[in-house]
Amino acid sequence: MADENFRIDPDALEDINKKLRAVGEDLTASFNEMKTTLEDHWGCWGNDDIGEAFIKNFEEPNKKLQEGAEAMSGAPNSFADQIDKQIEAVRKQDAANRAAIEQNEYGN
Repeated sequence: MADENFRIDPDALEDINKKLRAVGEDLTASFNEMKTTLEDHWGCWGNDDIGEAFIKNFEEPNKKLQEGAEAMSGAPNSFADQIDKQIEAVRKQDAANRAAIEQNEYGN
């Protein structure tokens, strides 16, 4: 059975969504800083046997790390975009309900 008191406050949800977008921006900035740091130091291990052994074990995990970080950094903003769509849907439904109530009350 549905809760008869279910409510969504679009303004409060917008405030929360702003925080979610800020998290996304921070995550993207952190990812970019990590990527820049790795690029700046790429090759610092040298071309000797130890350096060759290092890159053999480092390159593929590093690639996966960066791919995962890039995908993850966009997630909060994608989620926030979906929340924005839901906020708009709630506002449209509220307006339609308000119009229907006013029409019934005032006979318009």
